[in-house]
Amino acid sequence: MKKVAVLYIATGKYVRLWPGFLESAEKYLLKSCEVEYFVFTDVDHLAEEEDNPRIHRIFQEPMPWPYTTLLRFEIFLKAEEQLKAFDYIYFFNANCEFKQPITEEMYARGYDFMPIDIYRAKAHRFQIIEGKLMPSIDSIEGLGDKAADAVVDAAVQGRFLSKDDFRDRTKVSKTVIDLMDKLGLFGDIPQSNQISLFDF
Repeated sequence: MKKVAVLYIATGKYVRLWPGFLESAEKYLLKSCEVEYFVFTDVDHLAEEEDNPRIHRIFQEPMPWPYTTLLRFEIFLKAEEQLKAFDYIYFFNANCEFKQPITEEMYARGYDFMPIDIYRAKAHRFQIIEGKLMPSIDSIEGLGDKAADAVVDAAVQGRFLSKDDFRDRTKVSKTVIDLMDKLGLFGDIPQSNQISLFDF
């Protein structure tokens, strides 16, 4: 049975949405998988927490918008070690509710997901590579349509020498580049084109 981690942020007024989300997820979300919930919240109690050992409450101070969105991956790193045990990790917005069964159809068809390769990914379309789904460039949070097109166009012109080179050629914001870096999308690309004496 595949293990699935659900990441959910419920700080401030958004905690009131948690019961509805949990109820719909328990009813419809990946019923043939072992689903556990990692809830980042500022409250000291969550609905169903005592009766459901798959609910993990992790303290998170509320932050003004847009910092909860911009820093969400830093928030999730609080559970980094626990999340390593899961086959798949999904984040859902606080106002999400499932209305119909979310099945493992893609798994049943033998599909799996692979990380975005900035040299192979399409701007706006998922693609199947070696039997796995590669998300599109525009699926990266905060990266719009024009920026996605710019990344693809720049990648066609040749490999990026550094993250600075990537920014210069694509005009993507530093915030998005930092997110891409945290997601491991740059691989071993250095920060700068400059050569240090310590490199020799």
